[in-house]
Amino acid sequence: MHTNKTMRLAVVTFLGISLAAAGTAVAGRGSSPLAVQRAIASGSVDAIQSELERAEHLVCVSCVDMVRPGVRLEDLKTHSIELLTEGMVQLGLLKGDLQKLINEKKYMQFYMHNLGHYLGIDVHDAGKYYFKGEYRPAEAGMVMTIEPGLYISPDTSRIPEGFNKDIPAKYLGIGVRIEDDVLVTQNGARVLTHKVPKEREEIESLMAK
Repeated sequence: MHTNKTMRLAVVTFLGISLAAAGTAVAGRGSSPLAVQRAIASGSVDAIQSELERAEHLVCVSCVDMVRPGVRLEDLKTHSIELLTEGMVQLGLLKGDLQKLINEKKYMQFYMHNLGHYLGIDVHDAGKYYFKGEYRPAEAGMVMTIEPGLYISPDTSRIPEGFNKDIPAKYLGIGVRIEDDVLVTQNGARVLTHKVPKEREEIESLMAK
């Protein structure tokens, strides 16, 4: 959930993991919106949940490291697909040749949305995402979200034909999503949401308070 009015927080619990999504923008000219999401355990994160969180966290950090002038959202999404699909294979969520799985878009069973969007006057900025039919390269001063996700359905009977139904039972019903807001600078990027806990230990410590 994002909002372009007052601060709101939505928390949806999914078998012990809560997805907290907050969006805000201060009303008035020159206001800046914020979008941030974290997967929050209702208690401590167990070993199974931690495996998924670790895979997700590595993708988020790697994509943030790619942000700089000239990079396109399409480039970042492609990178996230490569890393997440590799993680899915390592976790046993997908089986087969990595490149073939990517070409056939098998990852969409667990990662079915875009990597992020621009932030500006609105939380989902209505600026130009394309220029002359191509994804618009990032420029210094732009702000974008980086928010890969990994979601495992609790019900394998509803998985469409052609997708993997042989999913390790321990992962069923778990979803993880981490979102950061990133400012494109002249030489790279600055994470505007760096003070929001992202590491497993930080989130557990916050939830224990």
